[in-house]
Amino acid sequence: MLAGENLKNYAVSWFGSVPDREALARRLSPLTYVRKGVGPLLSSQGDKNQLVPCDHSVRLHEALTKAGVPNQLLTIPGGKHGGFTQEEMLINF
Repeated sequence: MLAGENLKNYAVSWFGSVPDREALARRLSPLTYVRKGVGPLLSSQGDKNQLVPCDHSVRLHEALTKAGVPNQLLTIPGGKHGGFTQEEMLINF
């Protein structure tokens, strides 16, 4: 989110001129902490999320699965960044 096709201005401004901001981003990423023995995880992601790209959740789901961590990714069709309707939550959860 600091460069490339997923660049988000809010992420760039949040990290500002922090030295080694890429290293800090890696430390903040849940992908950094994926390992065998992590507790089960349930993730939900709107496929129209404008803040966190859907592929980030897919990558986390794949990494957890590869590490043998029980997990499930629920994708909310048309969902944005949170604020899911009651109907979306009942249908998908």
